[in-house]
Amino acid sequence: MATHTVNTHSGSDPDAMRSLRRAIRWASGLNVDCALPWLAVAVVLATTGIIDGVIDLQALDFNRATLLPGGVAGLISANLQTVARHLPARIAWGLASIGFAVMALIAMGTALNVLGACYREAGRDGRLRGAAVTVGCAVLILAIVAFHGNDNILSEPLVTEELRKATIHRTYQTVAVAVDAVFDKTSIAIFLLLITASGAVLIWPDKTVLNDQLLRQRIGRTQSLLYVGAAALALRSFEMFFLYRWPGMWLSATDAKLVDNIASAVSTAHGAIFTGVLAALYLPAALLLRLRANALANTSGGASNEEREKWLENSGLKFSPYQAIGRFFLALAPLIAGGSAATVIDLLKGA
Repeated sequence: MATHTVNTHSGSDPDAMRSLRRAIRWASGLNVDCALPWLAVAVVLATTGIIDGVIDLQALDFNRATLLPGGVAGLISANLQTVARHLPARIAWGLASIGFAVMALIAMGTALNVLGACYREAGRDGRLRGAAVTVGCAVLILAIVAFHGNDNILSEPLVTEELRKATIHRTYQTVAVAVDAVFDKTSIAIFLLLITASGAVLIWPDKTVLNDQLLRQRIGRTQSLLYVGAAALALRSFEMFFLYRWPGMWLSATDAKLVDNIASAVSTAHGAIFTGVLAALYLPAALLLRLRANALANTSGGASNEEREKWLENSGLKFSPYQAIGRFFLALAPLIAGGSAATVIDLLKGA
């Protein structure tokens, strides 16, 4: 009986130890690399929350009752001057809204495609590890947002809300404000999908030797996330600008200019935050892929630096993350410099 008891324990102990070793190997093999885009975005959001709390845009308010004492009804007429002011404002916001809606679908579709492709390549263990890290990082992002509050991250000044209440909200065009609220949620969905897809690019397949074909695919996917994300978020900034400036169509030329300045400042600030988030989710992934390409070149490219650089070029792996993001934003620079950013610079000069 005693012998039987000893044998039972001796048989169960190796099983328990094997399970423990498997658990340790699984934990140590977690794809922690896929957390880097999340962590970078978390830093951007935390910094944004701190700055937003310091400048306190919600405190910028005015008495809207003195803006249009007679209400907006008397300012809407069928004369040519009124039509000439309202028509461009409506068309501009409509075109920006359509553009953002289309690019939002493209951006989310691209992110889902990249996410699905990377998870299919990762294998069962890779998917589980990647999902575990992603969930943990998502909880961190939610904690940052909850700590700062929704009004302290990507907040809107109270003055723009009051301007809409004094004008747009008193007409049937208030549906535009509802559409903009939907776009707020859409922007968050784009962020989450892009970050998740960017992290998935760094989940390496189980039992797969590092190879140039897989690296080329991952680099191409990472760059596609940058391009579609930047296009969608740029259009979102324009949509916000045209909505914020819309109330100025009911005001005098002098007041309308002030509203334009406010709209330019707020939309440019949001565009800068969008850019920071986009850079945070792209650069860590691109840099790690570049390091993996260099590691592959060290083993396959040759002994000298020239041979390794030549091998990277011939394999299609010679790329610079900074050049990729720089080329895209340089292409947008004339548009940004000639638009709302220039207005903000003029505003600051006159301050």
